[in-house]
Parts: sequence; structure tokens; C-alpha cells
Amino acid sequence: MKYRIALILAVALIWSSCEKDSNDNVVDNEQELITTVTLTFKAPDGGTEDFSVRDVDGTGGEPAVADDISLSANTTYELFVKFLDESDSTRVVDLTDEVRAEDTDHLVCFMTTSEIPTPEPADYDANGDVLGLEATMTTGAPALGFLTVRLKHLPDKGAPDPCSTGETDVEVSFLVEVK
Repeated sequence: MKYRIALILAVALIWSSCEKDSNDNVVDNEQELITTVTLTFKAPDGGTEDFSVRDVDGTGGEPAVADDISLSANTTYELFVKFLDESDSTRVVDLTDEVRAEDTDHLVCFMTTSEIPTPEPADYDANGDVLGLEATMTTGAPALGFLTVRLKHLPDKGAPDPCSTGETDVEVSFLVEVK
């Protein structure tokens, strides 16, 4: 009888530890809500400009609002990427530090169209693989096109095209004009 009670208690304990608490809205490794992606371009003279895509109500609802990016021709910019959750205007959450802390599990990918140059990542994860929260972008002649930024979760950074692996946490596009 003692063994039966011990077995029942052990099964109950294991069962309860595997169940998600109905009051617990946080699940391990759950994707964070990213409502805003901000790109900061730092010019050689030290001046900076921020450009954002915001979708504060998330997928569905109102459409995202994107800033158009305007850059000078023949200029090398430092580029910094920031990820925010602005779904609650009283509590903005900057998720960039979390991406940096979990750097081996994340990758920022850049894709461009037309003659817009593709940013070159300038930061690396703990394994020496590209992270992409920081980059350089050297513009050439005047051009118009799109810059797409995609945050990947658990990409295979050793794959021929790591940006096609893993899950996409967020993807946004900016219209870019090089003048």
C-alpha cells in the first residue's frame, strides 16, 4: 500500500510539473512580441537618424507604419538594429538586449532590392558567428529600393544560407532612397 501511494504521488507530481499553469502566460522559449524595429544610421560626421517600422497592435488590426529611409550617396554608415515591444504604451520593452544575450540563438538578416547596398554585419555571437545587430552600409550612386530586416531564431549559422533556416521572429521592409 505504501508503494502504491508513493507511486500515485510521484505520478501526480510529474503530471503537475508538465502542465502549464493556466495563470502563467510565459512559456519557455516563446517568441517575444516585437512591434517595432528601429534602424539607427550613424553618418561619418557623427550625426544619427532613426527609422522605424511600427505595428503596435500586432498582426491583424491596423497596418504597420514604416518610415522611409533617406541616405546620402557615396557614404559609409554604421547601422544599429533595435527590437521593441510597444504594445503597451505605458511599458515599452526593449528586446535588443535579450537578442544580444541569446546571440547564438539569433541572427539579423538583411536583404535589399535594386541598387541599394546590403548592410554588412559587424558584430558576432559567442561562437564567432555573425549576429547582425550592428552593421556597416556603404551607399553608392543615387538609387531607390527596399531594405528588408529579418530576425531569425535558432538559425543554422553554418548553413550555406542561414537566413533561410530557423524561425522568423519578425520581418519588416523599409523603402530606401539614396540621394
